[in-house]
Amino acid sequence: MESMERGMIISALKRFHGDQHRAAEALGFFLVGLANKIKQYAILTNQPG
Repeated sequence: MESMERGMIISALKRFHGDQHRAAEALGFFLVGLANKIKQYAILTNQPG
């Protein structure tokens, strides 16, 4: 289940060129929820910081 969710997050981030706000909307997450999932799954992003 976690690997499926991780894959969906990665796909959404790619589709929206790293735009976490748009990816969160598409996935039905709040932005802070997506940020927590990105950290939890150790997903690398192009976002500074």
